[in-house]
Amino acid sequence: MAIWPFRKKSITTISSGYSVIDIPGIGKIAVDRLGNYIKAMALSDSVYSCITTIQLAASTVPWYLYKKSGDGAAEVESHPVVDFLMRPGRRMTWTKFLQKYLMHKLLTGNAYLLLNIPSFKTKIETKFLNPNRVIPELRDGNIVYKYGSNMFFEEEIIHFTMPNPEEDETNELRGLSPIASIAKKIDIGNYSEEWMFRLLENGAMPAISVFSERPLTEDQRRFLKEQFQKEYMGPEMVMKPLILEGLKPLRMGFSPNDINFQPLQVGILRRVANVYHVPSELLGDVEYKTYSNAKEAVKALYHWAVLPHLNELKEELNYRIVRQFGEDLYIDYDISGIEALSADLAELWDRVGKAKDRSLITINEAREELGWGRSDEAGADKLLATGNTIPLEFIAGTTEEQE
Repeated sequence: MAIWPFRKKSITTISSGYSVIDIPGIGKIAVDRLGNYIKAMALSDSVYSCITTIQLAASTVPWYLYKKSGDGAAEVESHPVVDFLMRPGRRMTWTKFLQKYLMHKLLTGNAYLLLNIPSFKTKIETKFLNPNRVIPELRDGNIVYKYGSNMFFEEEIIHFTMPNPEEDETNELRGLSPIASIAKKIDIGNYSEEWMFRLLENGAMPAISVFSERPLTEDQRRFLKEQFQKEYMGPEMVMKPLILEGLKPLRMGFSPNDINFQPLQVGILRRVANVYHVPSELLGDVEYKTYSNAKEAVKALYHWAVLPHLNELKEELNYRIVRQFGEDLYIDYDISGIEALSADLAELWDRVGKAKDRSLITINEAREELGWGRSDEAGADKLLATGNTIPLEFIAGTTEEQE
């Protein structure tokens, strides 16, 4: 018995007029521009690996609420925004929030976050809408979002998008899915795996046909087809002797040696990883996988595939949510505890420290470069002499007051 109940191919027509060949167990995503892109995560192990890798990396980055104080900032430990960072939705943790944000955005090019902030501002509740069901429309210069029988205004939705070259204020209001550029490659990979599965079902033996040197009647043709289906087709009948009387076999298909799909699958993996800016060695590409490469690959993953999306999320949440609670509040993430980026931070510390020791920058300039607040200590805004670490004007023997 087959693992999946495969049926015959069926052709259906969608509203756009395209014909879709549906092979149960596989699916096809290249035809339907929007509706099926969200299915790519289930249809392609490469897409699934890329997105879950980005999600897992993003979930390791902690977020905090800060309040500006003078030239610096202090962490706020109790506030409705802090509660939001712990529980953004009724049934959603912050990790789930990040996973949905990235999954929707990276699959369809769009993520729609519905906001619910009561007027008394004691609680923030959000919910991601299914991007396949959201229809943004422009009405009287404002964007409205149709979601089933509901209608939401622009102030109620945060719309995260991927870049779309066709987007303008009157036409295309959606982001462009990364899947759009690799949909055909994913389909090729899916169909090649299905071909291999069907071949293995038949004992890795290519399909054959038989021919007769004398004409056959319709009844004879029908009888031969029925006998072949009953006696020789399917994995249970593999290697069963084929008895032919007056008939000759003719191989019609290809063997696995004739078609080597391994380079094709590796190529598809690399193309998908390239689109999502995920180093392919993190996804099992053994050709590039070494210890040194893996360390650099994890760092590249954060810089290219994680932090840019977190930056957009941070900017939108600060602008649309946090500033409602005060202009002196803001949320930010902290990468100082990320091991893969620790080398970058150590390099920054070393560079800033040397610049300060060589009297190229002041203490406060160094503190700002490291993300700290300014200091009120005497001399913190003055260049310090190497060695004695005192203001240069004291070395000259004069002060501003004496001048």
